[in-house]
This record gives sequence, C-alpha cells and structure tokens, in this order.
Amino acid sequence: MKPYNYKGYLGLVDRDEDREILHGKILGISDLVTYEAEKLPDLRQEFEAAVDDYLETCKLVGKSPQKAYSGAFNVRVGSELHRKASILAIANGLNLNEFVIEALKVATSDKPVAHVEHNHNHNITLSIKPDSEQTAWTDQDKTKLVGSFNATTYPH
Repeated sequence: MKPYNYKGYLGLVDRDEDREILHGKILGISDLVTYEAEKLPDLRQEFEAAVDDYLETCKLVGKSPQKAYSGAFNVRVGSELHRKASILAIANGLNLNEFVIEALKVATSDKPVAHVEHNHNHNITLSIKPDSEQTAWTDQDKTKLVGSFNATTYPH
C-alpha cells in the first residue's frame, strides 16, 4: 500500500495482527509521531490529525518542524561505484550530483525506460549439385539429403 501524503509529510500504513489494529508513523523526521485506528478510512484521518498536531506542537514549543524530506541526503556507495558514476557523469556532461538526480528519476519512474530485444533471422541457402551423371535430384535423393542434415545453433 502506498504511504499517506498530507502537507508534504508521508505516513506509513501497517497492521498489528496481535492487537487487530492499523497503525503508522510519520516518515522522514527524527521525531516519533504515531497514529492508529481500527479501519483504513479512520487511519487516514488519524494520520492527518497527527501531522496537524505535530505542526501545532512544534509551534507551541518554538521548534521548527522538520520537513519530511529536505531534498538532501548522504549515500555511501563504495569507491568503485563512485568512480564509475563519476566517469559516466563526466562523459554525459554532468556533475555527479546531476547524474545521481537523473539516475534516481529513472529508477523511481512508473514508466519503463526501455525495452530491448535482440531478434534476427538467418537465411541460409544450401546448394548441392547432384552427381555429375545426374541432371536433377530425384525425390529419393532429396529425402536422403534432408534426413542427414543436422544444424547446430550457437549463441551470438
């Protein structure tokens, strides 16, 4: 199920089988804000009320509410992947940040980027002349030839 979205905050939807309730928390903030309900429509209302309560509480205590997603994050990818991404970025006229943004857009898109298939046919003509004394193939000769022909396919 997709997370709830309200005022730029995302909310997790989960089920507690033991307590037979639905519950969730606001994602992407360091503060812990949770909500629960017995029915799915009620859970959405509880999520929205939790976001409103979080924003109001922050205002009351003089704290700036955290943005659910600031647009900045650190990723540790290892030196080899870092090198490869940097080379590809340069080859495409981008800096590494722009390259990562484009890669994330592709990875998170609902539309497939490309579908590649490799298809082709081989047309093979086999020309075999009949014995020098014969001027044409008989039906019996053709049957013998076809019956003894083996083809092997190799991947390429």
